[in-house]
This record gives sequence, structure tokens and C-alpha cells, in this order.
Amino acid sequence: MIKNTVKVLNELLESDPEATNEFFLHHKTVVNKLVCNHPTIQVFVDKNTKVMPNYGFLRVLGLINGLVQEKNKVVVMTMDESETEIVKFSIGTISENGIVREDK
Repeated sequence: MIKNTVKVLNELLESDPEATNEFFLHHKTVVNKLVCNHPTIQVFVDKNTKVMPNYGFLRVLGLINGLVQEKNKVVVMTMDESETEIVKFSIGTISENGIVREDK
């Protein structure tokens, strides 16, 4: 399932890069502690914040990974050097310390 997801996401990126970048880079929503603690959905939580200590931000890729993650394999989004545009989607591996690296 994860291989097909990456294939479709790259087709989307190739077909309409502007819309793909807008959708993946500019859409996020605040989610509560229950979602933050979900075993597969990936949420950004700033542990140092005092403004919203029990909340995090969910983006599209975090939800997609919650749906298609296989063991320690996830969808990775590679950005350009300026980190303003998506270059490609691929499969990555989550290490024991939680760092994700693109599979070669």
C-alpha cells in the first residue's frame, strides 16, 4: 500500500506541482492530546510551548502516514534546497530514536 501511495503522490506532484505544494505545505490543523498520542498518525508537538501544551499540529502527510505506515516505513516528502517546494515523495525508515531517513 505504501509503494502505491508514493507512486500516486508523485503523479500528483508531476501533474500539478503548484496545487500539490499548496495542499501539503500550507494546510495544518490543531489537534488534541488524544490525536498527538495516536500510534501511527504523525503530529508535530512543540514540547517547549506554554501556549498550547496539550495540542499539536496535524498536516496532510502526517495523516497519510497514519493510514499507510507499514512497520517502520513511512512516506517521506523531499524538499528543494530553499525548502519551499516539494521535489518528490519516497519511502523512508523510522529509526529507533524516531529519526526518519529516506530509503536509498
